[in-house]
Amino acid sequence: MTSILLITIAGLATAPDVCAAEPSVTDKETARQLMDAGHQHFRQGRYDEALESYRGADTIMGVASTGLGVGKTLMQLGRLIEARDKLLAVSRIPTVPGESPVLTRAREEGETLQQQLADRIPALRVLIVGVGDDAPVTLRLDGSEIARKLLALPRRIDPGTHRIVATCPGYQDAELEITVAEGKTRTVELALTPGGGAAADDETGDSGGISPLVWVGFGIAGAGAIVGSVTGGLSLAAASDAKDQCTDNTCPLDAEPDADRSLTLAHASTVSFVVAGLGAGLGVVGVILSGTDDGSDSQAGPDATVEALLGPGFVGLRGRF
Repeated sequence: MTSILLITIAGLATAPDVCAAEPSVTDKETARQLMDAGHQHFRQGRYDEALESYRGADTIMGVASTGLGVGKTLMQLGRLIEARDKLLAVSRIPTVPGESPVLTRAREEGETLQQQLADRIPALRVLIVGVGDDAPVTLRLDGSEIARKLLALPRRIDPGTHRIVATCPGYQDAELEITVAEGKTRTVELALTPGGGAAADDETGDSGGISPLVWVGFGIAGAGAIVGSVTGGLSLAAASDAKDQCTDNTCPLDAEPDADRSLTLAHASTVSFVVAGLGAGLGVVGVILSGTDDGSDSQAGPDATVEALLGPGFVGLRGRF
């Protein structure tokens, strides 16, 4: 009795979910339309669109014929690992008594194709040299991290171009771009050399960056130039209004407000342009400091200062570099 019970449980574990809801008539019609669209895209070589249609149909039905469409399209896209995984799943779908011959043929074709793909999928071995076996090396293949203990093992990958990056604290990063052909096993070496790489750069701080004085100075210069131009234009307009009211250099009292406004705006324009000049000078100083700040003991150093000077009849900059 115990043996019979165990066999029954094992059979249920590998059989399809008999409690799963049967696709409705609408679902089946939708899947048929998606399969037709997938076939058309496939024949036209539009494999991305074909894959989307086949996957939609497979999500609805989940039978051998829909899965076969997904697997064959993945093959055409060069995604051989995904293709074989899908075709294996198709070949393992249990046979249902009285099933359509279409499903039987799809299951058989899936089995044949997955066997063929087994020999087409290439492999890659990565050897890290220049560091000890216990060094905390991080390896990424196409952006995905791989455990170091798996590096020397032939790793199955899709054919085509791949990017490998190896990093380790205290060492310069090693990068390599390789192309692997179908059915080949390739071994590559990545040499890590001492030098710190990105970690060393972080320890030196923001050396070689642009001084904030550049942004502040040229920002002030731009704002000053704009204000100076606007107030200058308004001053000229006010002066023109006052002049229109004058005859032979004799002006009535009514022209005085325009004349006063013109003079005030002219002063404001002059001051704005002076500020713009100071800002430009500050920006130039920032450029100089940026060029000399290389992270070493340069002349500028962290104590460099710049300040604006304003006084009766003069403007200027004073700094210590």
